[in-house]
Amino acid sequence: MNVESKKIWKLTAFFRSGQEELLPEEVYLAANCGLWIEGEGDVKRVIFYTNEPSFLLSVLKEKTEMLNFYIEQEPILDYESLFKRFFRPIRIGQIYIVAPWNRKVPNRTYLTIEPGAAFGTGRHESTKLMILIMGGIDFNSKKVVDLGCGSGILSIYASTLGAKKVLAIDNDEEACSSAKKNLILNGIKNVKVEKRDISETKGKFDIVLANLEISIFSKHMASILGLLKRRGKLLASGIKKSEKKIFLSLAEKMRIIEEKSLRSWIAFVAEKP
Repeated sequence: MNVESKKIWKLTAFFRSGQEELLPEEVYLAANCGLWIEGEGDVKRVIFYTNEPSFLLSVLKEKTEMLNFYIEQEPILDYESLFKRFFRPIRIGQIYIVAPWNRKVPNRTYLTIEPGAAFGTGRHESTKLMILIMGGIDFNSKKVVDLGCGSGILSIYASTLGAKKVLAIDNDEEACSSAKKNLILNGIKNVKVEKRDISETKGKFDIVLANLEISIFSKHMASILGLLKRRGKLLASGIKKSEKKIFLSLAEKMRIIEEKSLRSWIAFVAEKP
């Protein structure tokens, strides 16, 4: 994160406790200068920074159950230190996602992610669904590929679950850099990060992790399925419930063995015959 000296817009929104963890992807995209969460009790305060306040406000009104809000303009002199102050750990099932400066307690499974870059810290439903379904899959000694790895959070978790080797790919250079930093933070050495497109990826894998938009599944499903070994498993997320039929038609040759949903999002585990 870069230190900013220019003025940007700060939008403070209030949500019932629990709703702050269910912000849709559109909100994260609209909050193009970052966000963090603070507050205790029944109401949580989410602070958004953006240079497009009108657009962010329209997204919040349309996509969330925001209780109230106010907007102000101010200079952000040290955004990184503020983010460190307010970032709170995220619990998904039995997994805790923390920043490097968060305190850890014994007998818990932690994934350490440097927050700030827009590549995923586990708050979005699609990432939560992936982590939940991954927990029920046998990764022990498996060869895994993570398509569109972003922050590397799924690759790190796959390694934690016992994967033998993980190939993490993304076509964004900054995402790859973020993933490499997070691997170091977690002491992970069996994950290889490469900048490339899905269509350029070769090899056969026991498990394919694909937290992708439906448009990417539509464009690359043949390449994605081609990466699987026989009896290999595709873990797919990033799919809205309204897109379920589209995904199932794309995966018609696969055997669906699990389906899990969270709010308006859905994820699948499919096996290659």
